Amino acid sequence: MKLSPECATKISSYVGFALKAGKVVFGADNIIASNKRMLVLISESLGANSASKVLAHAKETGMRVVTVEDVGAMVSREGVKAIGIREKNLAEAILKQIDAE
Repeated sequence: MKLSPECATKISSYVGFALKAGKVVFGADNIIASNKRMLVLISESLGANSASKVLAHAKETGMRVVTVEDVGAMVSREGVKAIGIREKNLAEAILKQIDAE
């Protein structure tokens, strides 16, 4: 999903707040291993195998998955292609921004 620069900036800010709060799970395997419901952001460049695992897990648990251009840039970590936001209010704020887009 191609986000406008303004929307991407706001989402990056919310992700930054989640990082500071320690409410981010990094990587597809860690997202699948986590028992907590969360919002999952995956990069368009995430491998097909990992993406299918995350999507299957999300369907089972009722998590929402959003595909964005580059998750690694949002968290300032090169190579990160999937994150889970465990903070309910921040996840809702991110979804509100994406849905408004």
